[in-house]
Amino acid sequence: MATVSSPKETSNTATKRKSKELANNTCMTAKEPKKKKKKKKRKALFVIKLFQFLMSDDQHVDVVSWYKDCFVVWDRDLFEANVLPLLFSHNQYASFERQVNFYNFAKMSIHDEFPTNKRIGKKDPIKYKHRMFYKGASLQQIQSIERSTSPGQIQELTETLESVNVQNSVIVGNINGIRESIAEAQQVLNQFLHGPTPLVPATTVNDTDDTVVEAAVAKDERH
Repeated sequence: MATVSSPKETSNTATKRKSKELANNTCMTAKEPKKKKKKKKRKALFVIKLFQFLMSDDQHVDVVSWYKDCFVVWDRDLFEANVLPLLFSHNQYASFERQVNFYNFAKMSIHDEFPTNKRIGKKDPIKYKHRMFYKGASLQQIQSIERSTSPGQIQELTETLESVNVQNSVIVGNINGIRESIAEAQQVLNQFLHGPTPLVPATTVNDTDDTVVEAAVAKDERH
């Protein structure tokens, strides 16, 4: 004979089932891994500005321009004086080179295809090469070039900072030397303008004066 559950027992069973389902859903929710927020990549403003300048400028092609799949700085002095202020509001070539190093551009002589240890003269053209930076590349491709800092670049920055500190010490020493020279020159000038206190020369009496005095005294005595 089948057992019939009372309404009260049926209600309790339904309540227990719902509580169990709720607990299971809570556990599943807790186990779900949290989605990591993607960090927004910083736009490569340096390479974007440089790329757009090379693509649009036709007034400084004798200073900097595309060359095959690279770009070349033909005249470093004019590049510092005329181009860098337009691009980056400064005229420091060393700062420009640090930036191209950060973006992994390879620096080489105009006649080389790969970087070498060969010294490049100050008046010689300098070629910079990057596999994603060339004439005709898409802006999206240029924007994907990432900035990095390698141990070698950190070492280079450290050496540059040490060199600047040494130069500053030399400059401070030169300034102190100039101040001392100015003080000495001022002292000499004061002596020249005012002069030393003049000495009063001593009165000299010679034999002739003595004879004249004696003759006058004798004449008075006779009278």
